[in-house]
Amino acid sequence: MNNKYVSSIKIFRPEIIKKAKKHNLDPALIAAIVIVESSGNPWAIRVEPAFWRRYGNNYHKIIEPSHPARVWLKYPDVFACSYGLMQIMFGVAVEHGCRVSFPTELLKPDINLEFGCRILSKKIQRKQDLTKGVLSYNGGGNPHYPDKVFRFMHQIDKENIF
Repeated sequence: MNNKYVSSIKIFRPEIIKKAKKHNLDPALIAAIVIVESSGNPWAIRVEPAFWRRYGNNYHKIIEPSHPARVWLKYPDVFACSYGLMQIMFGVAVEHGCRVSFPTELLKPDINLEFGCRILSKKIQRKQDLTKGVLSYNGGGNPHYPDKVFRFMHQIDKENIF
């Protein structure tokens, strides 16, 4: 495995273990998703242009008026970005109970890993299948996404990082 990936995973190892255990997930799976999504870069931000086409204005209905995230609906590109290690969509984090005031708070590894694990765990439970849950975590658009994650997971297991 690329030393860059190993180094980035080792930096976040304690937090990955903590959040994975809390949500009954394999730390190697979380680390693999971190590698695939952000290459281990906690500062990664990506605008997701298809977000509004796919979800329309539903977020105006989902987010209650008192939620601190509501103000960010005025800024579509900020709201429809993926943030941090696990590339968490701000709107999706809000749907799963995130109450941060600023989307960039999802760049904090502890917050990002918490909501990434929470979202992934719910997707796996809902699908009742690991592969389908991992595919759903990524939005389902790339049928090869789970294979890529599982390849990294296997390499992580081989290197005994966890």
